[in-house]
Amino acid sequence: MKILWITSFRNFKKVSRDTDIQLKFLKEISKFPNVDLCITQFNESNVIPNVKKFYKKFYHKNYDTSKKNFKYSQNIVLESGLEILKKNPLKYNAFIWSTADIIFSKNFKKKINNKKNNSISTIFPNIHIYERKKI
Repeated sequence: MKILWITSFRNFKKVSRDTDIQLKFLKEISKFPNVDLCITQFNESNVIPNVKKFYKKFYHKNYDTSKKNFKYSQNIVLESGLEILKKNPLKYNAFIWSTADIIFSKNFKKKINNKKNNSISTIFPNIHIYERKKI
């Protein structure tokens, strides 16, 4: 089964909690040889060099928002992935749309390997719980 995974990244900074989580995300999904990555960006920095650490080939589109009244659009991310599916209608059996700031559970690999053909999944937890420094 071949999976197209669409996402978007925040800026990659030298030291940041978001960068660490996004690098873990890339490391985990790069372990699946049957997953192709489709990235849509909105002028974020250092994305491509960091993705290239894990993927030699991937789909990428940068949507310039400098002349728009918004910074980011989930609709545009989804549309970019659907464009890839339209161009390659028989290549992919499954479609996953997620944020790139997720941490996978221990049984995640099993769930991906058991994914059904002709399926669509979304993964949008957008919840992070950080331990605060105690004073």
